[in-house]
Amino acid sequence: MVSWLKNKLAYGIFQSDDDNISTDQQHKNKENVAIIWLNPNADRHSNVSTTLERLRQVNDFVYFSRNITECITHVTTVPQEIIILITSNIYSCDILSQIGSSGKVDSIVIFCLEEDISTNRLDQYSKVIGVYSQLDDLLALVRKRLI
Repeated sequence: MVSWLKNKLAYGIFQSDDDNISTDQQHKNKENVAIIWLNPNADRHSNVSTTLERLRQVNDFVYFSRNITECITHVTTVPQEIIILITSNIYSCDILSQIGSSGKVDSIVIFCLEEDISTNRLDQYSKVIGVYSQLDDLLALVRKRLI
């Protein structure tokens, strides 16, 4: 098990639902699930590789894209039956209007560095399950969706 995950479990950071899950269940490749992360600003942030690594610790199949067109193509062609889409606030409205109702997209998470973003326009999309600025919070949510 990865050391950061051990530390989180040891300090009880996870919600009570996670306390009953065995170590093997916490990092299990859900072969029918893909995590797709759209981040057009990846070149500006040095922690992209760390974020990708941490996402892969949650689920082995993670696809990263800087381009919205490429991301949409991947959503429609990926063989996995269930997609968890992580997108930045910049493209949230564009991507939601194009694939927000796709049957393959189980849930959409907005990941941005701004603490205070307007979520009013996101309310019309039932698949948006959260807006996060902290990676640990986002990972905890994705982990719960995979259970």
